[in-house]
Amino acid sequence: MTGDRIFAAGAFTKSSDRRLGVRNGINTANVRQIAETQTLQCREAQSSNVRRDVTDCVRRVGITVRRSIRQSADTSRVDDKGHQTRHAVAISRATEAMPLRARNTENNVRVLSLLAAAAVFLTAAVIPIRASAQIDSIVLHADRIGFYNNKYVITADDNVRVQLSDGTTITGNSFAMDLKQNRFMIAGAVHFVHGAISYDGAAFSEFLDFKRAYFLPITTEPDRWTFLDENYTKPAPGREMPGDTFDFPNTGVDHPLVLAKEAHIYPKTGVSFRPEYYFNFSANPYFQQNSLAGATGAVGYPFMGSKNATTTLYGRYDSTNKEYLAIEENLATQNSYAVFSISPLTRPNKQYNLLASLKTENQRFQITDFDQMFAYQSGFSQPLSEGALETEQLTYGFRNSFLQILANQYQDSLLPQPAQGFYGNPTDGAWIPNHPTNAELSWVGSNQAVSKYVPINFKFRGGVLTAHDGYGLGTFNGTEYSSYWQNFLGFTVWSNPIRLTPHAAFDQSVYYSETYDRQRTFIQGFPRFQDAGTLTSTLSKMQGHKGSMYLSYIVSNEGDYLGALQDVFYPPTVVDNPFNNMVYPGFASFRGFSTTRDLQYAYTYIPTAYFSFTVQADKHDDFPTPIPYYYGEAPYSIAMRTQFRISPILSLSVGRSYFFNFGNMGWSQWTVQFGP
Repeated sequence: MTGDRIFAAGAFTKSSDRRLGVRNGINTANVRQIAETQTLQCREAQSSNVRRDVTDCVRRVGITVRRSIRQSADTSRVDDKGHQTRHAVAISRATEAMPLRARNTENNVRVLSLLAAAAVFLTAAVIPIRASAQIDSIVLHADRIGFYNNKYVITADDNVRVQLSDGTTITGNSFAMDLKQNRFMIAGAVHFVHGAISYDGAAFSEFLDFKRAYFLPITTEPDRWTFLDENYTKPAPGREMPGDTFDFPNTGVDHPLVLAKEAHIYPKTGVSFRPEYYFNFSANPYFQQNSLAGATGAVGYPFMGSKNATTTLYGRYDSTNKEYLAIEENLATQNSYAVFSISPLTRPNKQYNLLASLKTENQRFQITDFDQMFAYQSGFSQPLSEGALETEQLTYGFRNSFLQILANQYQDSLLPQPAQGFYGNPTDGAWIPNHPTNAELSWVGSNQAVSKYVPINFKFRGGVLTAHDGYGLGTFNGTEYSSYWQNFLGFTVWSNPIRLTPHAAFDQSVYYSETYDRQRTFIQGFPRFQDAGTLTSTLSKMQGHKGSMYLSYIVSNEGDYLGALQDVFYPPTVVDNPFNNMVYPGFASFRGFSTTRDLQYAYTYIPTAYFSFTVQADKHDDFPTPIPYYYGEAPYSIAMRTQFRISPILSLSVGRSYFFNFGNMGWSQWTVQFGP
């Protein structure tokens, strides 16, 4: 492809394989406390159901968030379609030459990126998560501490010493804490010290969510005390206590995952053990954000953490780097997060990634930042080459729409220009001065129904985009251009699922739906516009509560309209593919207009909470005809994925694809992922 045909593609596609995208999780609302008396009276009868429901809820959230993150973070699957509107994709395929206004926005993007990163880091590091109880940390010392990860239970024996964040110290013989029910107990020769007050007794129990503590004191006559609102100076003697107040959790025949002598417990968030191991069980989905690129398989060891942070060392594998180590640091608060990673640590082709986000309290405004430096270096020595990508996204929500600014800046070479023109060698250390920038302002409307009687919905969008590179975006007819502008309008219209089998049971019914998306992009200062449209027809069916399937037919058309310049931008081209040494003369008929047709079938089977299987098959019929390793999708493909639930906090996902010998592409490599 000549520079005249796709002269500005660098502004959009450079470093596209290095870009990383993630989906923001959704904040989980804090559950308000209910009346203490009734809850404590019912607690014994309901404790098993509550524990199971909470565990299942956290498991589902964790699996969903982690799966979304890893799919989006896989650089082999990330492209501009996931992060920009469709016009950017069309431009990157056949970008233009036009006399347009120059804009130097590189410094603005970089300054904005630095300010955003600083704001998010300050928020994540300094502002604590609101605690649901006054006691927000517990330091535990004992001769033997055991952590039963499958039951979310911590036990301790012999020389137990507990220090609460309010200064209270409690010693005894045995300790147990249920992390899900957020309660702990100490028994045997209990000595309680709070300021100048001290008590001796047989057992002490604290329900953190309800700010109530229960104590069996050693007095001249048997008694039982209750402390209200964590006021340990005024015990209320003789009050009724829940029946399970001093029950130890049943660990059965299970063996602890971790043995330690010291543990720092952050209620409803995590536990840090000494020797170093950190277990995070927070409901805050921001702790699940991931800035690592995709890998075939990975195992993480969280060796450090606190109430607002987790540090994890990974052993990973992919076909390019083979086995290697990576490290990731997660910082999270209620409305912000920051994730920093280095991968691979033990290979020369390194990525330094920062992913951060900050929301306002009213959830109307959000700023998201992604910064990446990619370097070729031995260890942490002087890189042979180094580049960078900076992406900023600012979103403001209105009542029925939102406004968004998206800016990207690419630094092809961060190193100073060497005298010989490259560092180390011309292949790995080539010096490239370009630093293209693009920025987009877009408006996206909310979903609207035609009426309550018509099952049709729609939404509109529109915006403007500009790109600039001081070293030039490309040339056309001998003229070099450094900037261009364009604007776009689009809409999506879709139907509600129409039930085709009204007499069948709900979980056996068949549904039909249609979706159509259209966008037109106008190039300013040049006689050119681009159209993109996609029509999706879907049949879906449930098979009870264990299976579901769908069949979709997806037709996409994209056109680049240039009038008299059509043949100038898209001259007849015969492709000589160096990957398989074959010539494709049919590509010469391509004039900037493409059509893709995809017949897609997918089936998901979930017989139990411990196993799931998904298969997806695609049949593509595209124009231009796909060329292996060069253009288009394989005509036939099938992808399979199986997920196993190993324990309440650990799952294993295994997947593989087959491309029916398209360009000698048969079975793909196995993908193995461990998640919560």
